[in-house]
Amino acid sequence: IRDIVRPATWYADFITVDVDCDFLLEMVRAANFLCLQPLLQLAVLAISIHINGKSPEEIRPMFGIGNDLNDPEEKDRVRAENEWVFRARGGRMRNDGG
Repeated sequence: IRDIVRPATWYADFITVDVDCDFLLEMVRAANFLCLQPLLQLAVLAISIHINGKSPEEIRPMFGIGNDLNDPEEKDRVRAENEWVFRARGGRMRNDGG
């Protein structure tokens, strides 16, 4: 990170301290809420570095994602909960060709 944010080495040192993804996600939420764009961008950069090169199976737990909707019953449940989205798209999901 230090090479990318060379002028702001303090920020780079702050964000590269051994922090976990949960802390970075909270920092993103706080920076977004407080409209602190430099901190938001730095935290998002740190998260992207954390997930870079990881498989979807490694990334899902970092964000609390249970699965990728390969289970047809789960897919139907999500579709029912978010029916308004599918109506707006003409009944298609993104992977359904739309």
